[in-house]
Amino acid sequence: MKYVFLTLALSLAAVPALANEVSSDMVAPQMTKAEKKLVSVVQDYVRDKRGWMDGIYSIEFSGYEGDLAVFTVLVTGDDPRHLVRGNGQTFQVLVDPASRKVKSERFF
Repeated sequence: MKYVFLTLALSLAAVPALANEVSSDMVAPQMTKAEKKLVSVVQDYVRDKRGWMDGIYSIEFSGYEGDLAVFTVLVTGDDPRHLVRGNGQTFQVLVDPASRKVKSERFF
């Protein structure tokens, strides 16, 4: 009985550490050739809508939501691990690969 309790206690103690480690080190999905072609759509959108030049932001592929590709436009100085709604200028765009157009924008 003591052995079972000790094993359970040690297992439970490790769970929060593992959860924090996974959430703080999230890795962006790898971009295929198809997603890489959509980066120029996002760059044009950022230039036209925000007036931002290259160098003050980076673009990361974040995955898909249905048929839409999600890209995060990460402004230099915003920490991607601690994005809080309204805390920075970083935002996401959802791009339709078929039409090569930004369909919507999301703010943090």
